[in-house]
Amino acid sequence: MMTVNRIASLALLLVGGMLLAVGLFAVLVPMDFSVSAPGRVMPARTLAVSFPDDGRLAYVFPATTFKRGDTLATLDSSREELELSACAQERQALEAELLNPLERPVRFALKSRLLALDARQGLLRQDLERKLFRAPFDGEILSRAGRVGEVARKGEPVLLAADLERVFVVAVNQDHRDEFQPGTEAKIYLDNFAFQEYGLVDATLVEIQTDLSAPAARYTLKLKMRNAFRDFEPGLTGRAELKVFRGALGAYFMRK
Repeated sequence: MMTVNRIASLALLLVGGMLLAVGLFAVLVPMDFSVSAPGRVMPARTLAVSFPDDGRLAYVFPATTFKRGDTLATLDSSREELELSACAQERQALEAELLNPLERPVRFALKSRLLALDARQGLLRQDLERKLFRAPFDGEILSRAGRVGEVARKGEPVLLAADLERVFVVAVNQDHRDEFQPGTEAKIYLDNFAFQEYGLVDATLVEIQTDLSAPAARYTLKLKMRNAFRDFEPGLTGRAELKVFRGALGAYFMRK
């Protein structure tokens, strides 16, 4: 029959072995450490189409999707176009007159008028550009606030557009901010999928922004979605698992 001391010794050996195993596990076995955060699919960029001056809308893009360089909206520019036409006619007349033999003072005066016309045409073309809004990227129209013939006020959006590229956006608090750097790898688990493999998307952290609207320090993270089997609609929810460290458990806590 085992004595009490014998039982106690075996128990100590067992406990010691378990502690040694835990210690070796913590020191030697590499693991992935992640931070989980809820989020949603959103357009990579949004665009509010507006103008720097008041004016009457002459054109509003009629379709849903657009290409980079497409004209999305214009203000009435009939006055500038008429002045440009008049300048072109006057320039043509001056150039024809300069072909004739002229006294030096007369020729100098005509050339001065040409320079003034060039300056005027340059200003008119700048005014035309201020009344024209071209798409800076491929995208889609989300909503229309202005119609042809209506007055567009300075700085007020007449169209709201978005990029066709999708990102997954999450918010994290101050405690986790130092864990993340651009390039951090992540996996996104999207909701509303009967088979999770169809809602699992690899992603990379591409942008970190301070959320100034939050009462406490919070940060918005944008994750670029890769290898998605489809184009996900904005608003789809899920969660992101952002890998912040790979290594042994002890090394993880030592780094903190």
